[in-house]
Amino acid sequence: MGHTLAKLSTFKSYALKQASVSHGPPEIGIEPTNQCNLKCIMCARTHEMTRPIGDMTFENFKKLIDESKHHLEFVELQDLGEPLFNKELFKMIAYCKEKGIKTGMSTNSTILTESSARNLMEAGLNQITFAFDGATKQTYEKVRVGGNYDLVIANIKRFLQIKKEMKSKIYCIMQCIAMNETEDEIRTFKAMWNNVPGVNAVRIRQVTYTGTGKFDNKKDSPCYWLWRDPHVKWDGTFVPCCQDTNNSLALGNIKEKTIEEMWNSPKMQEIRQLHIDGRASEIPLCKNCNMYQPAMPFALADALVPAETRNKIVPTVETIASFMRFGKRKEAKPSNGEIKLNVV
Repeated sequence: MGHTLAKLSTFKSYALKQASVSHGPPEIGIEPTNQCNLKCIMCARTHEMTRPIGDMTFENFKKLIDESKHHLEFVELQDLGEPLFNKELFKMIAYCKEKGIKTGMSTNSTILTESSARNLMEAGLNQITFAFDGATKQTYEKVRVGGNYDLVIANIKRFLQIKKEMKSKIYCIMQCIAMNETEDEIRTFKAMWNNVPGVNAVRIRQVTYTGTGKFDNKKDSPCYWLWRDPHVKWDGTFVPCCQDTNNSLALGNIKEKTIEEMWNSPKMQEIRQLHIDGRASEIPLCKNCNMYQPAMPFALADALVPAETRNKIVPTVETIASFMRFGKRKEAKPSNGEIKLNVV
């Protein structure tokens, strides 16, 4: 109930266009690392990121969680990197579980070994998204440059088998981004994964990063995410949203200030106020941002529903939206039996 009241208070600030908030954010994206072994064509890391490469230390992560546990409901352990490259990831997940905070992450599954699969489940990860763009080998390897279609499918299938063996309740989402390169395969992708045991949801996601087929965003109101979704980079830099690739709107560092202090700082309130006043274009990062904006009823629902539950609903909503946009197109079918993904 405490988290719900805090989220309703935050929603009220957003709905009434108030620049200040009375609570720390209930959900934070934390970047365990910005290391990655792929160069995906739609990713800001490939096209825009210029900041140094590194891993968050467990010491800094623990400080962040200890100072924020009273207002944190859910932590997304991802940003611009493959989380599994941070060797302390499992400790981070376990520490959140110890403090009563739910966790989720997205992985490209290229280094998802049997050992890491077991460690993720034993640590208590609540949700995992397998980012797998395309139904065919040709499309997947064109989009996820450096990835191996057959290897990644094998890794995911093994993860799902281990999930069954361990009787794990981890919520597994298969995700494909709908963009020019994949739009002719989204029905096939859904059919490919929809009935695979252990897969809880199939998500056809709208692209929000650099690349083709961007989400067409209309900025008629302040950006919802400035009241809802801050991120912490691997070095402790705190930024207002997931679109801040190179920390252009840095609000401070968790090594020196608490999340709550930075989330309601004069600089953060100034950023929100520019949006409220219809002057978002004066912020370079916001001027060309294509991050989707929820309608007010959905923003209210976000405040009322636990983050873990919302994350289970979102794949269905986004998939319906994507099918409305692309679903009538004739699709290419996988060859060589690629659609057969039986998991015992």
